[in-house]
Amino acid sequence: MLILVGLLGTASLLAVYCHYVLLDTDRYTATVTPLADNPVLQAAVADQATTAIINQANLRDRVAEQATPIVRAAVGSFLASSQFAGLWESANRQAHRHLVAVLRDDSDEVVRADDDGTLRIDFAPFTAEARDQLIEAGVSPESLPSTSIVVARGPDLTTARQVVRGIDIAAVVLPPVNVLLALAAVVVAPRGRRWRAVTLVGMSVAFAVALATIVVAVARWHYLSTLPSEGPASATVVEIIADALLEPLTTLVRAMLLIAAGIMVVGIGGNAIAARRARALAA
Repeated sequence: MLILVGLLGTASLLAVYCHYVLLDTDRYTATVTPLADNPVLQAAVADQATTAIINQANLRDRVAEQATPIVRAAVGSFLASSQFAGLWESANRQAHRHLVAVLRDDSDEVVRADDDGTLRIDFAPFTAEARDQLIEAGVSPESLPSTSIVVARGPDLTTARQVVRGIDIAAVVLPPVNVLLALAAVVVAPRGRRWRAVTLVGMSVAFAVALATIVVAVARWHYLSTLPSEGPASATVVEIIADALLEPLTTLVRAMLLIAAGIMVVGIGGNAIAARRARALAA
């Protein structure tokens, strides 16, 4: 039963994190909004935007070489402005809301599935504001390149929808079930060994946290390894966003480890007190 508590604890932890952080638009937006000021992200976006604008202008090599620092400075100025921060928040909020709608099989126009089943977040509806800001900064592109981020391919979309449905159910059902199983493991333990059972419950919680950490690390590596090496969504940008989204999980993991340690301390202390009482009665 304690093994089951540990395994269900892992599933509960991941389901709660995914449901209440990754699939919650408000929490997601609050997590990624500060990244607008991240210098590494700004540099990566500026490089991609500058390259796209120069390529679209079809400039000669020498002219392009001279224009690149001017365009780069204008783009950098925009990225450092409050307008970009507002656009970043708006784009992420709307894109996330639309993405969740698609994953929950609702109709959507921003997140689209291509003919081959590739799922993309299309930022085209949000680029008009960015174009206006660039024009004010002295750059006048005829249009900004359409930007989209690939989030799933082929049959992965169907699988993702099934996983999301499972997460929505598991996040509500599993935590109370896990607590009841842990209590049952203590109650059904033979008399005189219940404090030991409490200690083992704490160890099961710690095991659940460790296993969840390993699962997330492997999932992060796998997701980043499937991203295209080139394109609007560079590995650097996505890695920054992924690490930011993992911060709430890190906080949750630390809290669960404290709970596990507390349970084990209670179990060890209770077992020691019971042992002393038993020796006193025997004497």
